[in-house]
Formats: sequence, C-alpha cells, structure tokens
Amino acid sequence: MIQYFYKTIKEKNLIKLQENDKPWEKRGIWVNVENPTEDELKHIVKNFPLEKSLLKDVLDPHEVPRLEFEQGIIYILTRLPIAENNDVFTVPFLIAVHNNFILTLSGKKNILLDKFKNDKIKFYTTQKIKLLVQIFYEINNDYSKFIAGIEKAMRNVAINLEKIDNKDIVRFVQFERILNDFYSSLNANELMLENVLSGKYFSLYEADKDLIEDLFISNKQLLQRTNLLLKSIVNARESYSTIMQNNLNKTIKFLTAITIIFTIPTMIASIYGMNLSLPLQQSPFAFIIVVLIIFFVSLLSLVIFILKKWL
Repeated sequence: MIQYFYKTIKEKNLIKLQENDKPWEKRGIWVNVENPTEDELKHIVKNFPLEKSLLKDVLDPHEVPRLEFEQGIIYILTRLPIAENNDVFTVPFLIAVHNNFILTLSGKKNILLDKFKNDKIKFYTTQKIKLLVQIFYEINNDYSKFIAGIEKAMRNVAINLEKIDNKDIVRFVQFERILNDFYSSLNANELMLENVLSGKYFSLYEADKDLIEDLFISNKQLLQRTNLLLKSIVNARESYSTIMQNNLNKTIKFLTAITIIFTIPTMIASIYGMNLSLPLQQSPFAFIIVVLIIFFVSLLSLVIFILKKWL
C-alpha cells in the first residue's frame, strides 16, 4: 500500500494525494509505504530517486538498524517494537529523507503512523527534519510503553520471589529476549542520532538541533532503563536459583535426618530378630526395654538434628 500526504503551515488539515495528482512532482510530500508488493516497489523506484535494494532490505525481518547516504538521500533503517500473537518483538522500519520528500516504509501495517495519518499530531510534511524527529519520538514512546509493562511485571514477580514457578521462569527468558532486542535497536538509534546531530547529512537549524538533542537524551534514558531491567532479570533469576538451591539443601537435610531417625529402630529391631543369643532375651521385660532404648535413641537423634537445624 502506497499513500501520499501533504501539509504546509498554510494548510489546517492533512491532504491525502492520489496517484492522478502525480505527487512525485510535488515538493515536500510524505510518502508512506506499508507491506509493499513487488509492483509497488517498482512504482516507487520509478517515480522517486530511491535505491530499490535498500527498500527491499526493510522486508527482511532480521535486518539490522543502520544509516546510509546515497545520491543525496539519507536512509535511516531502524526497528519498531510491536505486539503480535501474545509476543513482543521489533520489525525493520525505513525513513528516507530527500530534499523534495520524506518516505516511510515498513513490511507490516504500521500502527505507529496512524496518529500522523489521522492528523492527531501537529506536523508539516514540508518540515522534513522536524517530522523525522517527531516519528522517532513516537518510536521511543512505543519502546517506553513496552518497557514500562515489563517493569510492572518484574515488580510483581519480585514481591513474590519465593513463589516463582516454571511459567515465571519462561517469562524471564521472554523478557530478556525482548529487552536484548530493544537494547540492540535503541543503541543503533543512538548512533544514528549522533550522526544526524553532527550536521554531516543535514543543514540543521538551532531549533532542529534542540529537538534532536532532546530525542537523543530520551533515547539514552530508554537505553538505561532497558539495561537496568536486564540486570534486574538476571538478579531475579540468580536470587531464585539461590532460593531453590537453599530449599533443596533444606529438603535433603530433612530427608537425611528422617532417614537416620527411622534407621536406628530398624537396625535394633533387625538385630533382635536374629536367631542368636542376645542380651535380655531371657528377661520378661525384654520387649519393653528394647522399645524404650529405641525410643530414647531416636529422641536423642531428633534433639541433635533440631539443635543442628536439620529439622
């Protein structure tokens, strides 16, 4: 799907252009491409001076974030966080900036851009650098929401650390995978923002620099939150492992103590079950004496184990 939008400071509402308007001949438009077909890619490349190979890279779900500059166009390939089928992951997203247009391209439907397409965010397609920054702000907001959700889940788990089960361990692994994915993307975004801020690719106004610096700080804060969460997950897993090891040791001690306590009467009973001459075998009180010996020896063992805190 290809959409064309146009809005200057003079327009109150966002204008959606049609193919017969020949939007590629208009200066300062926003081209939004979602889940494109091969024919749509050819159509874009035919009407705009874009590298088809770079556009096709976005369709690879494993493509890594990077920044490239080709024939006067800067290509910023980043990754967006999305939730799908009870899972969270990132997908490639391309922003290409030219003097005459700005293009956004994704391999899936991009919900993040709905706010722009529905004119819920104040922006102008002719202010390409500002629009680029606004898009990145929305990307960071999405990352922030997902990170906040993981933070909340981690706090709930931390409160009941001793009651963690296998499902929680699986969640830890999922959280760690998601956060590593986020960290990799945000770290790449930071490097790209540094390049943009350097003015190497754009002539930036002071207002643009301030916006990008704020965005840079926001991105760094997200990196710090992600890193802290990863450490929290590692600490929680290690704490859980320690608790489980301690509980296992207690269980082994308890079972060992119980085994010893029950072994003593079994051994004495086994000895007096032999067909041999044994002490007290002629005494009418032999049974009572043997039972008392068993009782006191077992009691002594029990007291010793309690003092040793094995029970």
